[in-house]
Amino acid sequence: MIGFRLLALGLIVAALVLLGADAISSLQHGGIRLHSLEQLMDMTSPALARHIHDWAADMLPGPLTALVRGLLDSWAWALFGVGGVLIAFVCGRPRLRS
Repeated sequence: MIGFRLLALGLIVAALVLLGADAISSLQHGGIRLHSLEQLMDMTSPALARHIHDWAADMLPGPLTALVRGLLDSWAWALFGVGGVLIAFVCGRPRLRS
């Protein structure tokens, strides 16, 4: 359980870092600029997003392919943050036994 709580904390911290990076990028470009998960993947490994698109098209049925594409087009900070908050909520503090 402690491992999931640490994972949740790491995801929330990553979301805050990505949100800060988007804020800095928005200030530099003079307008709101939010990076998607696909753009983040392109910055780290350019072929990774293309491989995920190809895998989803070949291996998954149509609605799931659209879901994968939707996730890749979502804001990176939002995905990390929501995932971290959900894991933290499910694996929260242990209840005291009385």
